[in-house]
Amino acid sequence: DPSAPWRDDRFRQAISMAQDRDALQDLGYNVTKLRAAGLSAASTWNNVIPAGFARWWLDPQSADQCDSAKFFKYDVAEAKKLIAAGGFDGAAFDYHYSPTVYGTTFTNIAEAIGNYMQAIGLKPTTVTEDYASKYITQTFRGQFHGLAFGYETPFPEVSGYFPRLFGNDPANHGRVSDPQITDLAAKQQAELDETKRKGYIYQIQQINDEHMYYVPSQAGAGTGWTAYQQQVRGVQQ
Repeated sequence: DPSAPWRDDRFRQAISMAQDRDALQDLGYNVTKLRAAGLSAASTWNNVIPAGFARWWLDPQSADQCDSAKFFKYDVAEAKKLIAAGGFDGAAFDYHYSPTVYGTTFTNIAEAIGNYMQAIGLKPTTVTEDYASKYITQTFRGQFHGLAFGYETPFPEVSGYFPRLFGNDPANHGRVSDPQITDLAAKQQAELDETKRKGYIYQIQQINDEHMYYVPSQAGAGTGWTAYQQQVRGVQQ
């Protein structure tokens, strides 16, 4: 739909800036309470490559994020300016997600993001979908109208993200195709030097974030712990 507001970078950038990522992290993962209990709980922000993929993840709060870092900052006033500049004030649309599989943390963050969108003058209508019959068979594969909130399948190797999100994969959720990203994805796949490859992957994340083709969320960004019986020896992580 070429007339849809989400075709405009400003609309997507505004939705990103409308979100208080630290508050979402606390809502989902109890960061404040864990720290008060003496535990080391991180408050990392996901990028389009998630924080858990630390080797290739570009930290949105780092200097390496460059100019696109501004679109991760919680700035309601600036988000409203972007909405007004695009003529999107009062824009109504369906907001799709499935609350039936991922648990309360996912659902709480999804609901909060809906509220953040309302706070900048948008009018999302929540459409909750059954995972098996509707979400994974249609919405996950880009067969929907409006905005959708969901997890991306984790991949064993970082290269898996690029055809899924930006390539010819039928499950390219937003039908996003950017020639710069296509070129960089091919280069990183053939690059054997890890530092150079990381540079290409950082550039892909920066380009996504300049346009906010996909707005990274905090679902899945919480700190995790693994406990072992004291008899266990030689564990490698």
